[in-house]
Amino acid sequence: MNLTHLAEPHLQFGESLSYDVYDPVYGLHRLGPFDWTRQRPFNSLSVVAIGPESSQGPLTDFWQKVIDGVARLQYEPKFEGLKGVYRLEDVTTITDSNFVAVDRFQGATEERYIAAIDYSIDNCEFDLLLIVEPQERIYYLHDFLKRVLIAKEIPSQYVELDTLNKARQGSVLNNFAVASYAKAGGLPWQLKYPVITNSCIIGVSFHLLRATSSQEQRTVVGVAEMIDEFGTHLNMAVSTVEVAHEEIRQFRRDLNALYVPSDLMEQLIKNALSRYSHRPDLALPERLIVHKTSAFHEEEISGLQAALEELEADIEYALVHIKEETIHRVYRETDKEAVRGMLLTLRDDFPEAVLWTVGKVPFRYRKDGNWEYYEKSGTKIGTSDPIVVYLDQASRCPDFDLRKAASQVLGLTKMRWNTVELSISLPASIYFARRAGKFVADAMRHSADLSFVGKVDARHFL
Repeated sequence: MNLTHLAEPHLQFGESLSYDVYDPVYGLHRLGPFDWTRQRPFNSLSVVAIGPESSQGPLTDFWQKVIDGVARLQYEPKFEGLKGVYRLEDVTTITDSNFVAVDRFQGATEERYIAAIDYSIDNCEFDLLLIVEPQERIYYLHDFLKRVLIAKEIPSQYVELDTLNKARQGSVLNNFAVASYAKAGGLPWQLKYPVITNSCIIGVSFHLLRATSSQEQRTVVGVAEMIDEFGTHLNMAVSTVEVAHEEIRQFRRDLNALYVPSDLMEQLIKNALSRYSHRPDLALPERLIVHKTSAFHEEEISGLQAALEELEADIEYALVHIKEETIHRVYRETDKEAVRGMLLTLRDDFPEAVLWTVGKVPFRYRKDGNWEYYEKSGTKIGTSDPIVVYLDQASRCPDFDLRKAASQVLGLTKMRWNTVELSISLPASIYFARRAGKFVADAMRHSADLSFVGKVDARHFL
């Protein structure tokens, strides 16, 4: 048994410093977003808002706080405003000219929101659409509107009424601003040092639809989220397969978990890598790292191999199983707190380790030529429950060991772009694949229009 500590992953922002930056809040405020000094899709952020007429005033006040920022409040982080933090030339305010009240349209609530969306698209130019929920919350409205907007390829930010009451909280404004910037197409930050070069990571998530009859087949929805070695989101692929009940039962007998036939895994990997096949100027990565929260079955491994063979790609691959539950706990004797980045290896001859992605975050900085140390936990420390990282022995990537697998997982916990929190449990690869998979499965379960499926992207799930 061996307990070590992985260094907090360094992040890269717009400007460079002589020392490394770990904290998104500090990096954004001091250095600006990563794409600020590079090519980015916009220098001025324009928005259109839709919602009930009664929400215009609260939304206007909230959005103005997003633009201008707020002073530090108790334990809340500072926020210097969307315009200042992201180095934007201008950010439009909410006025009568760019607020579309749903009350002016006829029909049921969802019909009025759709009419307002169509009116906005036809009559306004904007980078981001803000949607305020109705006074009487409708549980399905968020997902319904998201399906419509994904199909139209419109970036949007859904605003709950509770959020409008938190305009003085720096953590809320920081999170809202970074998600808005990323959804509009910006690149807030990326990892500074890749764990392994010339590689990409694919997070895979599978979702099983319930059967309506014991005689029917079951539908399995698979999602693959592809991320480059710096943590930037590249592509998302969704595929489905019909599986007989007996096969599902066999899956669970073998592993007590869901795995899928090789043809679905093959299809997912090929679709995820389609970004390279559609771009002759892009070379395929030399290494493929696959993340999954259940054990890898031989069917899935054969599907991965078949996909690489069909693409005629000589790519090494590593299979990383991320387990979300473990009985192991580690606490410091002094304050009974866990420290983010702790890595507990149980056996030297077994490729499995316990990783704490949530906990206190150690920092260091230079002062008068000397290193000073302190700790930060963010506004919400969360639970100290760790995850387990297992490097499957079927992997074929000699340069990628268990410690590198854990370091990569730790780095990807900082690549969600919808929060500036330091302690996040799951890597972005799994987080986005799971969110998209659940979203598509719910749509299929309710017989919704599936025209949006081919256009899903991680930015829609920030």
